[in-house]
Amino acid sequence: MYICTMRKVNYVDIPEAKLDKLEQFIRGSLLGDGSIPKKEKASRNYRMTFGHGEKQKEYLKWKHDFLEEYLLAGAIVKVIAKSNRYISGQCVSYHSKSKAHPIFSKYRELYYKDKREINREDIVNLDLFGLAIWYMDDGNISKGKKRSPHIELNTQSFMSEDVTFLAQLLRDKWGIKCARMTHSNIIRISSYDCKKFLNLIEPYKINCIAYKWVLGKEEELLES
Repeated sequence: MYICTMRKVNYVDIPEAKLDKLEQFIRGSLLGDGSIPKKEKASRNYRMTFGHGEKQKEYLKWKHDFLEEYLLAGAIVKVIAKSNRYISGQCVSYHSKSKAHPIFSKYRELYYKDKREINREDIVNLDLFGLAIWYMDDGNISKGKKRSPHIELNTQSFMSEDVTFLAQLLRDKWGIKCARMTHSNIIRISSYDCKKFLNLIEPYKINCIAYKWVLGKEEELLES
């Protein structure tokens, strides 16, 4: 149970019964699009931040609502930046920062040294909910004309040895055939195990991100 009082700042109490799901949310987010940046000078504890594009606005709202159940949610901010990648000439994204809390300080210490890293002793505790968050954050289905669709987990920002460790974790814990791609440092899940992977995390699928479960017509061939 996390409760901390210092300098008349009372941090919200997180019941033991709800703590594990929050920690899985944090683990999955740290593998994906979440981060715990340097704390503000006036704060004794850290915050978690999230950012998603306009297409995933509702997914960010779901994250906000999830943290609101713990009284840890902050405001959602719309950010418009100039970008030549879009016809409109601008990129629209949405960002949210949690409230400061000792639980985020714990994971800042576990997963950050000089930059965000994998804490192997902790990440082995990842469960299917955490895995679903990771996939919804940073996974995608790659579809090519000359090959069957396959799932990719975008792990480019992590050290290659940690990505190899994560791929081994997927194989050992859930029997998912996958490998680290040496040329890109991503994890690629075998076409023959994509359906198995998606079925495992199906119970945690968020409607606004359901397109990440659509393999396409070729999945029928893989199952035959």
